[in-house]
Amino acid sequence: MKTYETIFFLSPSLSEESNEALSGKVEGAITRFGGQIEKVNRWGKRRLSY
Repeated sequence: MKTYETIFFLSPSLSEESNEALSGKVEGAITRFGGQIEKVNRWGKRRLSY
């Protein structure tokens, strides 16, 4: 099986519950289409360098 890596950004104005719900939707989409999640690394809120 091929290995892929993904990263996605959420709006900082969202609540923690909304962040968890959206993350769950992304994870659900991956598994629904036959993907397998090996590791999840949540970084939390961070300042971007731009």
